[in-house]
Amino acid sequence: RYRTIRDRRGRALVGLSAGGYGAVLLALHHLDDFSVIESWSGYFRPTNPAGTAVIPHTPAQSAHAQVSTLRADERKRPTFFAFYVGAGDRRFRAENEQLDRELRAAGVPHVFRVYPGAHDQSVWRGHARAWLSLALDHLRPPTPG
Repeated sequence: RYRTIRDRRGRALVGLSAGGYGAVLLALHHLDDFSVIESWSGYFRPTNPAGTAVIPHTPAQSAHAQVSTLRADERKRPTFFAFYVGAGDRRFRAENEQLDRELRAAGVPHVFRVYPGAHDQSVWRGHARAWLSLALDHLRPPTPG
């Protein structure tokens, strides 16, 4: 049992690679609880352990299948959604670009950026402060009570 901020406007989920997938899926299924979502070099559908192939899954396990839900929910509960990937990330760049296209087509506000580098520490270390700062800028302090 940990103390936490009760207001969704004070909660974020951020994850790296497989953690990016987990953060996005968990937040999308619990939009009442989180207002900021970031994925760093993540993916948006279940993959094999190497991250080289999508495995069979249900719509609930795919962020792509949640785009329409996110669009409808955006009106009620605005959510800051950002995801980043390295230009040389051969495993996950294409899927990040696909989700960007889907979100743009649905009119879902989001931030997507491609950075120099691959699926490695140089990308994450080089941008972690800026990415976390952007996430924190979209959080609100808890309301008294």
